[in-house]
Amino acid sequence: MSWDIDVAAKQAPWQGPGGVGQLLVVRLPHEDASLSANTMACLNAQDLQRASKFARSKDAIRYMASRAALRSALAGTCNCAPHDVPLTTQEHGKPILKAATGAMHFNVTHSDAWALIVLHPDQAMGIDLEVHRPIDGLDELALSVCSARERVDWMATAPADRLTALYRTWARKEACLKAIGTGLLTPAQQVDMGLSPSPSHGSWRSEDGRNVWWTDLGGLPITDEHSACVAWCTP
Repeated sequence: MSWDIDVAAKQAPWQGPGGVGQLLVVRLPHEDASLSANTMACLNAQDLQRASKFARSKDAIRYMASRAALRSALAGTCNCAPHDVPLTTQEHGKPILKAATGAMHFNVTHSDAWALIVLHPDQAMGIDLEVHRPIDGLDELALSVCSARERVDWMATAPADRLTALYRTWARKEACLKAIGTGLLTPAQQVDMGLSPSPSHGSWRSEDGRNVWWTDLGGLPITDEHSACVAWCTP
């Protein structure tokens, strides 16, 4: 069965900062799917070379699908074909557009069979999606990534609620760290997001003094149980 970017990528209802921005939900292909000619035309040689290095075919095809979706979403901004979208990376590996190609900030996340792409003309963006799966050593992992306040809250959280609580706070942390461009080079323990579903939005001040705003993403057309968060800051 052929997977096509124009069918699989759907715009999600989302009000970004300043009332602008775009959020795409992409249902990624199964391992035995093929990519349509339309999708393959969005990729360049560098994308294909990177895909060839994945050990598992499922990871390779999903990388190509999400990359094609990103290039397709950015092509209009860059006024070029998707395969010519000039992508580069910042110092710590965050993908960005090359400076001469117009102002559009973006970020991508994928988990299992789903990807999210967020675009904004003014704000540096970060996004994270976590499809819930059982975790071995849940308590040990939580205590290693939670802030001091979150560790207190963790011990007060009912065991049945802990898996969702960890995914929730992790999505918030990673979205904020992707927004500032450091990713997990900044220890997760330094990012105090809270475990509770309420409040579902807030702000965090990074070590270098940047204010990062975040909000949980609910109501996404994703059939698997999941946690998702988007964050932004001034570039």
